[in-house]
Amino acid sequence: SVGSLCRSSTGRAQKATGRAEAEGDDSKNGAVTPSIPPVAVIYDEIDAHVGGRAAVSLADMLSDQSRACQVVSITHSPSVAAVADVHIVVQKRHSADGGTGATSTTTTEATRVAGSSRLEEVARMASGDLASEEALAFADALIRHGATTRRSKQMDDKSL
Repeated sequence: SVGSLCRSSTGRAQKATGRAEAEGDDSKNGAVTPSIPPVAVIYDEIDAHVGGRAAVSLADMLSDQSRACQVVSITHSPSVAAVADVHIVVQKRHSADGGTGATSTTTTEATRVAGSSRLEEVARMASGDLASEEALAFADALIRHGATTRRSKQMDDKSL
């Protein structure tokens, strides 16, 4: 059988998310591991401690994988974000109690960015809040690379 576990946050127990049983005598004997392609894969900071050419290569590999299944990647890497078909910015906001004694709250906001907003976000990811002309040019190059890579792979898929 094939199964997967999910832990929603640090300190919580892992829970089974699903299970697919293989059929046939071989699998019952454990002689064969079934090859069941995933419908979706979620990576949480798979690009940690990766930069430069390695980050671009990793982004290209994730793009390749997305041809076979849905890929969700939580990333701080502008190279990975730039190859995405859809770019969503997730921000966590903390509000203090304001001295009233009330409990502080944390909210999470997810916003889809596209066009110039996406360009600015990839530039911010690359250079912090110093979204200079150089960072914008770099972000534009990364996004163009991602679009070119996707178009090239779509053409390859059509020729198969």
